[in-house]
Formats: sequence, structure tokens, C-alpha cells
Amino acid sequence: MASGTQRLDSITDSAWFIVGALTLTVFADRILDTATMLAKKNGVNVDTAAVQLAYALIMTVVGISSITLALSDEWCRSIVSALSVGLGFALREVVAETLVGLHMSAVLDNDEFELAPKDFSGLNPTVSGADKPAQLQKWKLAHRSLLSCKLKRVGDEESNKEYLMPWTRMHACTIVQESKDEPSKKL
Repeated sequence: MASGTQRLDSITDSAWFIVGALTLTVFADRILDTATMLAKKNGVNVDTAAVQLAYALIMTVVGISSITLALSDEWCRSIVSALSVGLGFALREVVAETLVGLHMSAVLDNDEFELAPKDFSGLNPTVSGADKPAQLQKWKLAHRSLLSCKLKRVGDEESNKEYLMPWTRMHACTIVQESKDEPSKKL
């Protein structure tokens, strides 16, 4: 009879721990929602990626903290490990895009350059001085950001057409720009 009572006590204790963990999570969500509403009323733009990222990070920390109340240490470790692996896979493209963007920002000396994709019939076009392929087009770098850049075609100034290009796509192109030291420089 004593083991049945102990089992029932263990189940009710676990149920209370789960209810407590869920209450903490809901409470944190309500606090963040209230803070968001107050910020909106005061004219703060809360629809930015930074605010959404901060919200996600806070809720992740609260969620992990609250599951430590309800689950065993082994379960918590496996959940955090799975979360880390999932975030690593999710952020792989963003990190690659950012690193290539930093590299390309350092490589582009001028805001004007000529551009040709490398995938013309699978061959890399050879560019040397006056032997430029006919596919090269002059472009101007209109705007740089962390993950992409906006290009504007030189000679097309009357239209406000800008082309958004991810840095990895830009890296896959042959870029020719005039340099102070050399007449033509291939990147």
C-alpha cells in the first residue's frame, strides 16, 4: 500500500512541476507582450528583426529554465543539445552569407565594377585587359548590408531600378574593376 501512495505522490509532484513550468513560460510571454504594447504606445518600432530576435532569445532561456523544473537533468541536457544542433543548422547559411559579405566588402575597392557570371557554359570567362567578354556589364554598388547588396546598372540612372543580390551570388561572379595600380583587376 505504501508503494502505491508513493507512486501517486510522485505523479502529483511531477504534475505540479509541469504546471509550474508552463506557468513560468506563460508569465514571461505575458510580460513581453505587455512590454511590446507599451513600447508601441510610446512610438517605438517593435517590428524589427532585432526585437523579434531578442524576444525569441528571452523565451528560449525562459523555456529552458522552466523545463529544468519539470524534467530530469538527462532530459534537459538532451533537449538543449538538440536545440544547439538545430540552431547550428539553421544559422549555417546566415553565417556563410555574412562571412562572404565581409570578404566581398573588403575586396570591392570602388563602387563601380564590371560583372560576369562564372557559369557561362560551365567555363570561367577569361578577363585580361581589352579581351573582356561581351557579357560583362557595368554595375554600381548602391547599398551594402550584412547579408546582401543592392546593385544599380551604370548608364541606367533615370530608372530607380536596384537589384538585390546576396553576397554568395556576388561571390560566384567574375568581378572586374579598375584599380589605381593596375589597369584591370580580376577578382
